[in-house]
Amino acid sequence: MSYPFVAAGHHGGAQTTIKRLVIHGTVSPAVRGGARGVARYFATTPKQTSAHYVVDPGEIIQCVPDSVIAWHDGTNSNSIGIELCDPVDGPAARWTDSAHVSMLTLASNLVRELAAKHGVPLVRLTPQQIRAGAKGVCGHVDMRDAFPGATTHYDPGPSFPWGAFMHMVQSGAGGV
Repeated sequence: MSYPFVAAGHHGGAQTTIKRLVIHGTVSPAVRGGARGVARYFATTPKQTSAHYVVDPGEIIQCVPDSVIAWHDGTNSNSIGIELCDPVDGPAARWTDSAHVSMLTLASNLVRELAAKHGVPLVRLTPQQIRAGAKGVCGHVDMRDAFPGATTHYDPGPSFPWGAFMHMVQSGAGGV
């Protein structure tokens, strides 16, 4: 798996153990080209923020190598941040439109590939499991709830289709 690379301007040191794949929302629309736009933002912003991957309906862009800490979830280490181009708030029905389904299909394939590469089980983690050091998939919101005060974000948002997404990740099937 090799993806176009646009280097983020801010990141931390080395990480050798990956425990979590953290799903985020960019607060931008689900449009083709959105991932490149977010990657350019990570490359140029003075804000200390980044993610490993950004996904839009047509493309995945890598911004930080897996072996480097990206600044994406408040604790950051031992995790890979995956940003989805989505406004985070809005009607739940958007997740079934063609743009979002395409993006979720790409993202589910990426999560499956990363999980296999890093030995991360294809299970959704609760905040309690995160605190206990379990391995799996979670959202930024779960990191917020696991470590109060480390972050205030609630993405990928209250209407994110976790059940359908995890089914896609586990089965390799597309569609929500």
